[in-house]
Amino acid sequence: MRLLALLLTLLLAAPVAAALSPSVLLRRLDQPDGPSYLLVPHPCLQQRRCPLMVVSHPRGQSAERLLQSTPFSAYVEALTGADIAVLLSNDGGPTGWGRPAALTRLDELHRESVAQFQYSGHTYAFGVSMGGLTALRSALAGPYPVSGVVLLDAWADLRVAWAVPGSHRRELEEAYVLSGPMPPTLDPLVLAEAGPRLPLLVMGSRDDAVVPFMDNGLPLFERAAAPGVSTLVTLHGPHLGGSHFSPALAQRVVQFVTALERLDGGCEDACGAPDQLVEP
Repeated sequence: MRLLALLLTLLLAAPVAAALSPSVLLRRLDQPDGPSYLLVPHPCLQQRRCPLMVVSHPRGQSAERLLQSTPFSAYVEALTGADIAVLLSNDGGPTGWGRPAALTRLDELHRESVAQFQYSGHTYAFGVSMGGLTALRSALAGPYPVSGVVLLDAWADLRVAWAVPGSHRRELEEAYVLSGPMPPTLDPLVLAEAGPRLPLLVMGSRDDAVVPFMDNGLPLFERAAAPGVSTLVTLHGPHLGGSHFSPALAQRVVQFVTALERLDGGCEDACGAPDQLVEP
C-alpha cells in the first residue's frame, strides 16, 4: 500500500522534476508556506535502510524551484543514485533566513518524510546560500539529530547578513522579530563555535560577492569542523556559478555522507562507493 500511495503521488505531483529518474519516487508534502518534495529511491522503500538529506534553498527561491532546477539536479541525481533519500524543504518561504518557525515546520516535514521509507536513522543537512542558516540551525539546536552538514556558497554568520544594506536587514527583522541589531545568541556561527565540532563539507568561492566566503564558510570550517571527517572545498567563480553544480562536486557530497554512514555503522554493503575524494 505504501508503494501504491507513493506512485499515485508521483503521478499527481506538480511540477515535474528536472531529469527525475524513473527509479525515484516523488512525493509532494503540502504546508501553509508552500510545498516541499520528498524523493525516495526505490530500494529505500522496502529493500534497504537509507539516510535522509534535507536540502534548504537559497533566498528568494523555494523547494519547487530546486525541484525544477537543472543545475541542482546534479546533486539530486547523485544522492538518490546512491540510495540517499532527499527532502527539498520549503523552509518557511523564500526569505526564511533560518527563522525558528522554519525549524518547527522542518520537524513536521522530517517526521512525515522518514515514515515514507526504510529510514536508517541518520539525517544530513544541505544548505544552499541562505539555506545554510537553516541547515546549521537544524544541526546545532534542531528538532532532530543531524549527522553531518553540507554547505554550498552558504551564509553562516547572521551578523554579516544583517550588515548588508537594503532588504536583507528588513527580512531578518521580520524573520527574527527584531527591533535592533542581531544578537550573537541567534547567530549560527557563534553557536557552532561554542558547541561540539560538526562533521562539515563546506564548498565556497573566494570570488563570491553575494555571500562572502571569508566571513561565512571559511571561519565556520576553521572554528567548528570536526577533524578527520570534515572537508573544505575552495571553488572558483561567482555565487552559485555553473561550476558549483558539477557532477564531481555532487559526488563529493555523496562521499561525505557515505563515509559518515560507514563510521556510524548505518550503511549496508550496497551503500555508495569507497571513500575516494573527487577533485572539482
